[in-house]
Amino acid sequence: MRIPKAIKEVLIDAVKSSFGDVDIVLFGSRMDDSKRGGDFDLAIMETFSKEAFRHHKVAFFRYLFQKGLDLPIDLVQYELASELLKREIDKGISLLKTADKINME
Repeated sequence: MRIPKAIKEVLIDAVKSSFGDVDIVLFGSRMDDSKRGGDFDLAIMETFSKEAFRHHKVAFFRYLFQKGLDLPIDLVQYELASELLKREIDKGISLLKTADKINME
């Protein structure tokens, strides 16, 4: 997994701030340690209406911009993804799970 610890923490904080307590999965090119660069592909594993997801997504990017971060990020909702994309997400690594949230409290 190619994600600096500081970036990982900011991404988790941004998701928590905008979506609340949800499971987050990192997938795609950042999973391959032999590659360089690439965007951050993140999947939100909770279910939201399309309108609610859009609202939370705007809040997510606003949070990052307020922190001075303009990162290349693709943010998707697992439930609304195509079957092909779901298979890629299923290969990903969890950045935050419900169990992790409970252990942090």
